[in-house]
Amino acid sequence: MNVLKCDKCNKDFILDMKRKIFQVSAIEVLYFKCPHCGERNIGVATDVVIRKQQEKVRKLNKELLKTKKEMSERMFKLKEKLEKEEF
Repeated sequence: MNVLKCDKCNKDFILDMKRKIFQVSAIEVLYFKCPHCGERNIGVATDVVIRKQQEKVRKLNKELLKTKKEMSERMFKLKEKLEKEEF
């Protein structure tokens, strides 16, 4: 449970994110409103291009994690091999 303080009225409230999609422009907005004064705060706004880029980043991160795991395993094997040898 996230408690926020409104910048406008300075009262505390529990964060309740809302989502609105503007069909014509395909813009998606995540926002929240202060229940006391109604002040609206936009958290994130995305369009089709941004969402495609976000998906690309997720795929790249997955690939990066896989590569890092492979590197770590190979480094461990090399270390084990070298520990058995004198250099």
